[in-house]
Amino acid sequence: MKIMRLLVLVLALALVATSCAKAPPEEAPPTERTWDRILISGSVMGGSGYSISVGMTQVTNKALPKIAFTIEETTGYADNAKRIVAGVSDMAMTDSLQIYRAVEGLAGYEEREIDLVVLMRLRPNLYVLLQATGDKQGWTLRDLEGKPASLQLEGTGSYAVIKPALDAIGVKVIEKNMKHSDAGDALLEGTIVGHAGTGGYIPVLELVAARKGMWLIGPAPEDIPIILDACPWFSLMTFYGSKYYKGCNDLDSMGVQCCWVSRSDLPDDIAYTLVKAAYENIDTLGAAYSPLKEIEPSDILGLTVENSIHPGVVKYYKEMGIDIPEKYIYKR
Repeated sequence: MKIMRLLVLVLALALVATSCAKAPPEEAPPTERTWDRILISGSVMGGSGYSISVGMTQVTNKALPKIAFTIEETTGYADNAKRIVAGVSDMAMTDSLQIYRAVEGLAGYEEREIDLVVLMRLRPNLYVLLQATGDKQGWTLRDLEGKPASLQLEGTGSYAVIKPALDAIGVKVIEKNMKHSDAGDALLEGTIVGHAGTGGYIPVLELVAARKGMWLIGPAPEDIPIILDACPWFSLMTFYGSKYYKGCNDLDSMGVQCCWVSRSDLPDDIAYTLVKAAYENIDTLGAAYSPLKEIEPSDILGLTVENSIHPGVVKYYKEMGIDIPEKYIYKR
């Protein structure tokens, strides 16, 4: 009898051990993010994107003292956007072309961990234009057909803006793409007829403007609707060349807007506080990057990418009397 009881006990223990071995481990419940730290992708150190990031951290650290804002160096606006949708960083500067690609799931954004949304529209913008010597007065993009021109280097924002615009109207140039530092000599020597200086004033082209004058080459008025239809991330813009180069023309063109963006799951109250603080501290932003002195809340209405504006900031814009069309507000 004792032996029988012992066997039963051993069998019972074996069954318990087997049961424990087969039981699946309990999964730890997901930890809700506390948002005590926010990582900003800042672009190349020393560039406009990084300078803007510095200004934004100065503003946000005061407005949201319980959150630690830090900046990391990246390779540019495309990298910034992709790091956000990959869930690596939380905020950044990027442009409406990258926003459009992220929203539509294109060009490297097909498999994203998180959505990207817009908090503010900032400056500078990137314009569809080439900078040329003064003897090109009256030229439009169609006059570049078959001629040597620099669209800047592939992978730059300028190339990403100019190339699809030329493709939309069927203009093919002989691409002799180069950096700003080389474009000045090439324009003076006549080895290229224009250079895609789409971001605004380019110091190294000041010598070109002084010796041969400066002229902006942009789309003909009748080509603007064609380009806008082919490139929905563009919007109408005027580039004031006379502001940068003496005797230079102003140009009605189009381009992409630069925006301050974040992860879509950024809490509404943080998004609201951040945007409100930024517009109430324009002097701080302008000290970090001069063009930010000119930004206004109404700039947000120039953004043409649907389903891209963070719902948390809509409250602030409404307080400023700005009614954002429903189609542009991100739907969670």
